[in-house]
Amino acid sequence: MADFAQRAEKIRAQREAHARIEGWLGPERETTAPDHLRPGLEILANWLKAASEQAEKARAEVEVRLGEAQADAAKLLAEARERAEVRERDIVNNAKQEADAMIEAARATITAEKEKALTAIRDEVVDLSLSAASKVVSRSVGSEDDRRLVEELVTAATTSGDGEA
Repeated sequence: MADFAQRAEKIRAQREAHARIEGWLGPERETTAPDHLRPGLEILANWLKAASEQAEKARAEVEVRLGEAQADAAKLLAEARERAEVRERDIVNNAKQEADAMIEAARATITAEKEKALTAIRDEVVDLSLSAASKVVSRSVGSEDDRRLVEELVTAATTSGDGEA
């Protein structure tokens, strides 16, 4: 950009010098300057005109290149945005997959622990039942209390419908 600014300043200075010389020569190339300076001023005016045209061409070329550079930069920026969006989607998808895997693992752990707890409860129920039965059996079978206990167990088992006593 500094090169562009320098060229623009050079063009401006050349245009000012050209305008001054044109002012000395006048519209019909008649000079107000002394006769001995007139040929030099004409040469200088022609040179300044050619330099001004070259500077204008250079400016136009710089503007074209600047436009191309801006288009390239916009293209690169769009490509970078697209890559970033793709990467963002990948990261989100990976995070979702990891979260789903963690949830599934937690569910499996919960199910396993639940089954473990139920097995422990069943074992405890069996142990208590056996303990209670051995206490009942150690006493005389046939007492009114024993009969009532057995009837309650049978009634409970049949009304619950699970067939277990």
